Amino acid sequence: GRKQATPKERLLNPLEAYVIGAALNPRSGSFDWKFFCESRPGMILWVLIDFSFAAAQLAKHGAISNSMILVCAFQLLYVADYFVMEDAILTTWDIRHEPFGFMLCWGCLVWIPFSFSLQGLYLVDHPLDLSVAAAVGLTLFNLTGYAIFRGANLQKHRFRKSPDRKIWGRTPEFIQTGRGTKLLVSGFWGIARHSNYLGDLMM
Repeated sequence: GRKQATPKERLLNPLEAYVIGAALNPRSGSFDWKFFCESRPGMILWVLIDFSFAAAQLAKHGAISNSMILVCAFQLLYVADYFVMEDAILTTWDIRHEPFGFMLCWGCLVWIPFSFSLQGLYLVDHPLDLSVAAAVGLTLFNLTGYAIFRGANLQKHRFRKSPDRKIWGRTPEFIQTGRGTKLLVSGFWGIARHSNYLGDLMM
């Protein structure tokens, strides 16, 4: 594929500098704009929008369906987990390699809160009360996805910080790539290349 442009090269193309970004981690003093915008405003707004949909369903129908409760609970868990494990974002592609431009900014501040909350928007006008079996089944499915998602991401994060740290009681195995990085092939990453995405999809 095409070689990625350097920050200096991007500055020569104003459109690319604006859309893709020219700076990796733009700062105002010690304040890192990318690290802040990567999640905090958008993730918090996502949860607030979910709760506002639950309030709208209550106002419109006089009750909150258990499906709306599950949507709010599952998505609150996802966001709360992010903040508890926030240091894990420091080893992700976004933070380490992707410049901060309109594309990343719009994705974090607009796409995440206003598209990830669409389930709640649908349920405002289509309240659905699930059976106990369905609610329990969906909860177990979501929590299984969460365990895979968080487990895989933590393994990768910890491996990047400490390559000798054991995974599932064993010394991690990896493939040394041509560009000098190590590709983890132990734990969840020995089962599938991106188990974390599987967990994400399940949730």
